[in-house]
Amino acid sequence: MLWWSFFTAATGWAWSFVSLTATRSLFGMGEAGCFPNLTKTFTTWLPEKERVRAQGIMWLPSYLRQGRHMEIASTALLSVLPLLFGGLGNPAGVVVGGWLLRGTGDVAKTRRIMAYLGFAGASGFPAFSTVVHNPLLAMLPVGMASFSNDLVMPGAWAAVMDIGGKYAGSLAGASYAGGILTR
Repeated sequence: MLWWSFFTAATGWAWSFVSLTATRSLFGMGEAGCFPNLTKTFTTWLPEKERVRAQGIMWLPSYLRQGRHMEIASTALLSVLPLLFGGLGNPAGVVVGGWLLRGTGDVAKTRRIMAYLGFAGASGFPAFSTVVHNPLLAMLPVGMASFSNDLVMPGAWAAVMDIGGKYAGSLAGASYAGGILTR
């Protein structure tokens, strides 16, 4: 992870095609260990019939089958909801953020409001899924948590571009590396 994170940041430091190619090649060498390690982890910890699905949302189908006592066919449909909602949250963040910006006239304030809304939803909605007995209705709050989290993404990455300027790639990589190191 450290290698991968470092060369993600180093991509922004490239000054020519050759340096970019070398940096991305070194990044690839670091990334190459990811999939063998995931394969080993999935082999060790997951039942054989769950391993393919693990590349998507790892825990959700098992949770729906074991925790919600659903048939596997039903879990596939419900497992898509968080990804679908997350995919809708990102463009919604652009629209709502634009609307808020017109109202506030302040980019930083708009980004803070979006972060408050998004992260509050991302941390609050999952609690609702624990008290709902119907599996479909229980998955809606999980989907809304994903939606809420992705509301924040457009403003967060725009902030990285605004702050980083021509070094936005390096800043994004360093931010990613910092996130990895703090786990």
